[in-house]
Amino acid sequence: LIIMTDGVSQKVKLRSIAVMCGIVYVLNIVRLVAFYPIAVDSCSLDPNNPSCLNPVWQYHEAIYNWGFLLVLVVMWLIWFLKVRGTSTSIDSSSEKYHISFRKSWSKVHYAILGFVLLMLISSAYSVTNNEEAMQAKETLDFCSFSSISTNQCMAAQNTWDNAINTAWSMAFIGLLIAAGVAIKIDKRDTSSKESALSESE
Repeated sequence: LIIMTDGVSQKVKLRSIAVMCGIVYVLNIVRLVAFYPIAVDSCSLDPNNPSCLNPVWQYHEAIYNWGFLLVLVVMWLIWFLKVRGTSTSIDSSSEKYHISFRKSWSKVHYAILGFVLLMLISSAYSVTNNEEAMQAKETLDFCSFSSISTNQCMAAQNTWDNAINTAWSMAFIGLLIAAGVAIKIDKRDTSSKESALSESE
C-alpha cells in the first residue's frame, strides 16, 4: 500500500516501510506474550484438561485471520493522513535516485526469473508432497472444525508451521531475487541541472 501511494517521495516510502516492519514485529511479540495470561486464566481451574487451551486457540485463529489485516490497514491510513498522501507536492527532480521497473531484459534476466520460478514450484512441492505435513494439516482442520486444542493438535500445528515456514522462506528468497531483477534503480544526473542553473545565473 505504501509503495503504491502516489505523491510521496521514495525516501519517505522506504523509511516508512522500515518503521512499519519494526512496529509489526513488536506487535507480534506482544501478541505472543498476550497468550500467556489467557492460557493461565483458562487452565487455572483444570490445568490437566487439554481443552482448557481452546480459548487460546480461538484467539490465535481470530488474530491470524483478521487481526493483522486490520492492523496493517489502520497503520496505512494513519501514515496516509500523516504524510497527506497525494496532496503532498513532490519535486521528483530533487531526488538522487529513481526507482522504476526494468524495461530492457536480457537473457541473463530471463534465466534468473526461470530460476525463481523453479524455487516457487519447489516451495509449493515441498508442502503438498510432504506426507507428514499434509497429515498435520488434516489434524489441524479437524481441530479447527471441532474447536479443540489437544496435545496432538499442538504437535500438528508445530509440524505444519515448520513446513509452511520452510516453503515461505524459499518463496520469499525467490521473490526477493525476482524483485531485484525487475526493479531498476538509477542515479539521477544532477550535474547537468546544476550547470544549467549556474549558466542562467
